[in-house]
Amino acid sequence: MKSHLFIFVVTVITLRGGSEKMLLSFMWESVWPMFSSKSFIVSGIISRSLIHLEFIFVAGVRECSNFILLRVAILFSQHHLLNRLSFIHCLFLPPLS
Repeated sequence: MKSHLFIFVVTVITLRGGSEKMLLSFMWESVWPMFSSKSFIVSGIISRSLIHLEFIFVAGVRECSNFILLRVAILFSQHHLLNRLSFIHCLFLPPLS
């Protein structure tokens, strides 16, 4: 599972570089799948001015079932880093089995 997270981070970092011109042709924000597993699918939000990506993982046990809480917080600004920042929070819960 940790290898999937590193792939996700590398994908986001590469999107900041030269492919930013390609993202301008898309809508201001679009949701697209980043990676999938047997139990859950993680989606990300792409923006023209993607600056920072933060992951918070909480794992626990509930009624003999494992659950993973994935909270992705994507911070982005419209013009510069010091301009007003907007926060988008995505919460993904895999099905309990």
